[in-house]
Amino acid sequence: MEASSIRAIPRDNLDEYEIHYGFGYAEFIYEDTDLCVKNLVYIPTNKSEKNSVIEMKNLEDKDKNYEIVFVINPVLGVMKEFTKKHLVFEKISNGICVQNKYRENYKDEKVYFEILGEDAKVESEITSDKKIKLKTQIRVAAKTSTKVICKISLEKNYAEFSQTLENYKNDILKIQDFWEEKLERITIKTPVESFNIMMNGWLAYQTLTCRMWARTSFYQAGGAFGFRDQ
Repeated sequence: MEASSIRAIPRDNLDEYEIHYGFGYAEFIYEDTDLCVKNLVYIPTNKSEKNSVIEMKNLEDKDKNYEIVFVINPVLGVMKEFTKKHLVFEKISNGICVQNKYRENYKDEKVYFEILGEDAKVESEITSDKKIKLKTQIRVAAKTSTKVICKISLEKNYAEFSQTLENYKNDILKIQDFWEEKLERITIKTPVESFNIMMNGWLAYQTLTCRMWARTSFYQAGGAFGFRDQ
């Protein structure tokens, strides 16, 4: 049976996706005549990892095969032009591990890129420009759904996939509790409802996550800290 191909993270045409943003997560939903894909992307509150939980629902009356393609362009430093010659790749059971011993900081750190799924067989490839490409094929029965997790982590995943799914559910609950406690401390009410929505949660969330904790953005990937530098 010929397999259809989807991407773990939508990037070609965001207009085709319904996107939900929450405090600590984002969900991308794509639906066609034969397939519905939900991609929940989040970072746990207590772990150094990023997860994409991909749920695929087969809308047809027959079983189908789907191929997940997870592409990563690792840097492990300031700029890929400087670091790519120092990257060392190691194949693992569900993906690839990367290390850069020439980093000024974190030279002993290993980063794991994995696809986790029930009985998932992962094929891994390092391209000529040092990108990582992970692929796996998933068979989904008619009118049913299944999940896989694309994971970037500082620790190799050793848990059974069923346990990993339970961990992700617990992660989401902890994220919701974490941000509820942080963002409900101040409530502002004005006659302008759109202003209330921005002030009661979103602006505080953006300031904390992007400017105070991550200290980065797409146009400034520096490590400066404080009001003047940021």
